[in-house]
Amino acid sequence: MSSLIKRALLLINNIIPIKKGLIVFESGGKKADSSYELYSYLSKNNVEKNYEFYWITSNVKKEKKGLLVVPNDMLLKVKQMYKSSRAEIIFSTHGFFTSNNKGKQKRVYLSHGQSFKNTLGLYNNYENYTHILATSKFSKELRIKAFGSVPQAKFIISGLPRNDELFRKVSTNSCLPAKFILWLPTFKHYSLENRNDLGLERDYDLQLLTEEFLNEVDNKLKKMNMSLIIKYHPKQNLNFVPNNSKNSRIKILSDDDLRKKNLNLYSILQLSTALITDFSSVYIDYLLVNKPIAFDLTDMDQYKDGLGFLVENPLEYMPGSKVYNKSDFFDFLNDIYINRDKFEGDRKKLRNKVHNDLSGDYTKKLINEIFEEKK
Repeated sequence: MSSLIKRALLLINNIIPIKKGLIVFESGGKKADSSYELYSYLSKNNVEKNYEFYWITSNVKKEKKGLLVVPNDMLLKVKQMYKSSRAEIIFSTHGFFTSNNKGKQKRVYLSHGQSFKNTLGLYNNYENYTHILATSKFSKELRIKAFGSVPQAKFIISGLPRNDELFRKVSTNSCLPAKFILWLPTFKHYSLENRNDLGLERDYDLQLLTEEFLNEVDNKLKKMNMSLIIKYHPKQNLNFVPNNSKNSRIKILSDDDLRKKNLNLYSILQLSTALITDFSSVYIDYLLVNKPIAFDLTDMDQYKDGLGFLVENPLEYMPGSKVYNKSDFFDFLNDIYINRDKFEGDRKKLRNKVHNDLSGDYTKKLINEIFEEKK
C-alpha cells in the first residue's frame, strides 16, 4: 500500500463515523472460503434485514451493490478503503485490514488455513486485528510464531467455517468419478507477483508431473478402476505446471471448472478416497474426515531452503505416506487400492493437536461469539 493511500486512509478514519450494521467480507479477491460460509449463514438467517453486506472482490468489472472491486485505479482504492473504514465488522481470510477506525470496529482474521509453512512477515498487519481465529491452542502458538510477536487481538479457539462443508451430507456428483484421489499441491511460483517459494529458480514446480509419469499413473489407475483429480492452488503460476491432461483417468481442474460444474472444493474433499498434497494447509482440514494422505516431498529440500517451515522438523507433522519418487507414489496408490491405511493413528494424534473442536457447526459458533459481544 502506498504512503499516499495510507495517509488518505488515516485522514478518513479521523473524519467519518462507523456505519452501524455494515459488514464487509474479504477472501483474497473472491467470494470464497470461510468468509463466504459466514456470509451465506447470515444471509440464510435473514440477518441482512438489519445489516448491510459488502464484498471486497476482484472478479467484477464495476462496483455493484454488495460488491467492492479490488481495482488498480487509486481513486477506487480510496473508495474501497472508505467502505472498509465505515464497517462495523470485517471478516477477512487474507488480512485485508487497514487501520482500525477509532478502535471501534470488529476486525476478525479468519485466515485461509493453518499450515506449517514459514509465513513470517507475509501477514504483518496483525496490529489491526481485533479477533484472530485459531483451531486449537497449538494453532494459536503457530499463529503467534508467524506474526513474530504476540498480537493484542483476542484469540478465538474454534474451527474454520469453511470446514463445515466436511460435515454436511454430500451426495455423489455425476461430474466426479466414483472412486478418486484428490491432489492439491501448494503453489511454488506465485501468480500475482514475482515470488518463488523454492530455494532455486527452475522452469517447473512439480517434479513428478511429467508426461511420462502421468501416462504411467493413468495406466495404473485404469487397472485399479480409480481416478486422479489434480487441482492447483488458486495462486499457482500455471506457466510452471501442466495445464491439461489427455489421460482418461486423470483430470486437472481449475477454479473456473469448479464454478461451471457447481462444485465446492470441500465437498470434493469429503467425497474423495484419499488426498495427495505437499505443504498445503488443506491436509490439516482433511484430518477432520480421517482419510489417507500422501505427501509429495520431492521438493522438500528446495522448499526448506526457500520459504521454509515454522517448525524444526515438519516431517513429524505429516501423518501419511512420504513420496520421494515414482516408486513411493505407486506404493501409495496400491495401499488405496487394497484399502490399507497405515497412518490412521498418526492422523488422529495430529488431528487432536490442531483441532480443538471435532464436531463441526463452526460458522454458527463463530457468529454467536462475535454477535454476543455486540449485545
